[in-house]
Amino acid sequence: MTLVGGLPGSGKSTLSGALADRLGVTLLSSDRLRKELAGIPAEQSAAAGYGEGLYTPEWTARTYATLLDRAAALLSCGEYVVLDATWSDAGQRDAALRVAEHTGADLVALHCHVPGDVSAARLSTRAAGTSDAGPGIATAMAAREPPWPEAVAVDTSGPLESTVAQALAAVRPWGTGQAPVFRRPYMKPDRGAPA
Repeated sequence: MTLVGGLPGSGKSTLSGALADRLGVTLLSSDRLRKELAGIPAEQSAAAGYGEGLYTPEWTARTYATLLDRAAALLSCGEYVVLDATWSDAGQRDAALRVAEHTGADLVALHCHVPGDVSAARLSTRAAGTSDAGPGIATAMAAREPPWPEAVAVDTSGPLESTVAQALAAVRPWGTGQAPVFRRPYMKPDRGAPA
């Protein structure tokens, strides 16, 4: 399980999508899930002030809980997942760690970052999409973002391929080739044994 987090405009969604594509794994996005839970199309705007609308603490908690429930279900089936969200709350990160431990999954955390002017430029020119965060929201979140020392810092200000290479080095430190798939042994019940 890979968490890809960072502030709005940090490139986390772009990296998440590219990483999931490169690895051939499932991508779960908090932006898409939040709107699914609200019953609105992913591309429809739900913009609101910081901590308002679909971005209240209650909505955020519900979104992350559902995100982790879906990740747990996929991990329990032996799938690998990339989770695209800000991951700015330590409690949510702890919950992700518990999901990984419960499902026997390895957890890799990537924290995307860019200089403030790069983030601001990205947010001011970003086309409408699943994310509703603009420059004001990014500034408010940056003022409250706690450290994330467990995460691997990924500079997303360069070309996407360079960013993906940084992420792959953290996810698969032994190389970027296709890793062998490990399947836990499954023992079928002995049909002749008494129940």
